[in-house]
Amino acid sequence: MVHRPSDSRLLSNLITHEKDYSKELQNLLDSSYASLASLSAYAAAAGQPISRIITSIASDFSTADDAFRRYKSAVEAWCEQLRTLKDMETEVSTIIRDREILCAFPFSSK
Repeated sequence: MVHRPSDSRLLSNLITHEKDYSKELQNLLDSSYASLASLSAYAAAAGQPISRIITSIASDFSTADDAFRRYKSAVEAWCEQLRTLKDMETEVSTIIRDREILCAFPFSSK
């Protein structure tokens, strides 16, 4: 099997899409925070038996939001690892190119 050099455009495309995904996750979290604040305000204004139930539901949503925030952080860490990988691939391809230049055109020992 012949080894083909990797195409950096594919990795760049993945990085771009993951960055967009992370941005959309943040937009979702922002909307969720606003919605949770409204739900909590509604719970505070409601009567006692219903207020306790709504507050419990809001607490569950808050817990889910915290888990979602941790997921978003993991996606951002993944994006950073992809950027690091892209930098390393670029560095290796430069070294390989330089090596090929030096081996293809050896210096004369005269």
